[in-house]
Order: sequence, then structure tokens, then C-alpha cells
Amino acid sequence: MILTDPPYGISNKRNASGVSKRYSGYSSNKGSWDVGVPASEWVPPAVSVLRVGAIMAVFGTFGSLVPVYVELERLGLLFQSHIV
Repeated sequence: MILTDPPYGISNKRNASGVSKRYSGYSSNKGSWDVGVPASEWVPPAVSVLRVGAIMAVFGTFGSLVPVYVELERLGLLFQSHIV
């Protein structure tokens, strides 16, 4: 099993409504480590170590996971479920 929550480069992007930012001082800045890594760079090496019958679970928002789904499909793999 691979269990991952890669950085998606989402700091300060659509993570809070303008209202909550204005009134609560909320910041979605995750830090300097939150630099997006394209799925095409990390999915193929991750998949290469999976054995038959293994799974890969990836945490993220729906929008950040779409490139992961696309890359899995490109590699001929089946996306099985989305847990909310």
C-alpha cells in the first residue's frame, strides 16, 4: 500500500472564502514546503513499486486529485473509489 498526501501547491488558493479571510484573519498559507509537484512526476515512480493487488491511497481535494486520476488512467490503471 502507498498512502500519500503530496504537496499540491494550494497555499492561499481558494481555501477560504473572502469573508472568512477578511473577518477572521484566516490564512491558508501552508508554508514554503507547499510547492505543487505535478502528478506526472510522482505517480509513475509510486506505481512502479506497487505489486499486484496493492492499493494507493491519495489524500487531497477533488480538484487537486483530478491530475492524479488522469495520470493513473494514462498509465492504464483503474481508479476505484473516492472517499469523502
